[in-house]
Amino acid sequence: MPDWFELLHLEHVDAWFDAPALALALALTVGMAALVLGSALRLPGILLALAAGVALGPDFANVIRPAVLG
Repeated sequence: MPDWFELLHLEHVDAWFDAPALALALALTVGMAALVLGSALRLPGILLALAAGVALGPDFANVIRPAVLG
C-alpha cells in the first residue's frame, strides 16, 4: 500500500479520480451546489446541474468518470 504522502504528489492526481467514493461524493456535491446556485440566480436548477455534469464528465474535464462508478 502506498504511503499517504506519496499520493499527495501531483503525478498521482489522476489516480485520485479513479476512487469510486470520491467520484460519487464529488458528483453529489457539485450537483447540490449547482441546484443551490440555480435557486439563488432564479434559474431552473436542473440547467446548472446538467451543465456541471457535462463540464465535469468524460467529454470535457474527465473528473467524474462513469466507468469508475460501475
